[in-house]
Amino acid sequence: MQYNYYNDQIHARVQLRSRKGTSRISYYIVDGELRILVPPGYKEMFCPNLPGDIVEHVKTLLKKETEERDDEHLIRPNIRIETARCGILLHYDNSIHKNYVLRSLRRDTEGQIVISLAISEKFEDPLSPPSQKLFRECIREGLKYLLKNECNMFFKGLCEKYDFDFNNLKFSSAAARWGSCSSGGIINLSGILAILPDSLIEYIFVHEICHLKCMNHGKDFKSLYLSYYPDYEKYDRQIEEYLKRYGYLIRK
Repeated sequence: MQYNYYNDQIHARVQLRSRKGTSRISYYIVDGELRILVPPGYKEMFCPNLPGDIVEHVKTLLKKETEERDDEHLIRPNIRIETARCGILLHYDNSIHKNYVLRSLRRDTEGQIVISLAISEKFEDPLSPPSQKLFRECIREGLKYLLKNECNMFFKGLCEKYDFDFNNLKFSSAAARWGSCSSGGIINLSGILAILPDSLIEYIFVHEICHLKCMNHGKDFKSLYLSYYPDYEKYDRQIEEYLKRYGYLIRK
């Protein structure tokens, strides 16, 4: 079982987990959040008071994480973020006392994606690691919205161009991969593609539609893919450049 709560002793969100095979209490820090692993049946699951020595150690770890953060790549609310395709604006409203809520996604008159959020007082520091993590989740949702609502015809045109046909096209906010293709002819694309220009989206999309004929990355797949992109290394280098520039927006 898993419980989340906010601990005033250390001013951080705490995630308490019970895991099979765990024989002792252990803890670690992830993105400014304290995660505690306890044995199954732990009696204090509903009384999460932390011993003083753990509190002091966690405070030290959180302070170190804050000092080491890269201020240049922090997401700041109400400041436009430029990407290859459009601007993104996180509209931050801490007057609504709820947990983070993605309230709306829309294109404004200037063409930028506006993401409106309701923010809890518990996360009043927008530059803290937990806030940044949730901002990135919302940005991935915004990019998925952009890709799904504005690029559908673009992908269908690519299938006609390369003479491929798929059964279904789905979109996600995954951070770990650009896309995937199932044996049933279903192509899944992550919204993070929207940080790239059309030429690189096409390059990645062709990779996925090639899997409609060759599911693995064997010799037949490589031969087919190279017939479209013999200079694939050039495109890989360009993608790396965009990840260096915008990767902080989409990482998990």
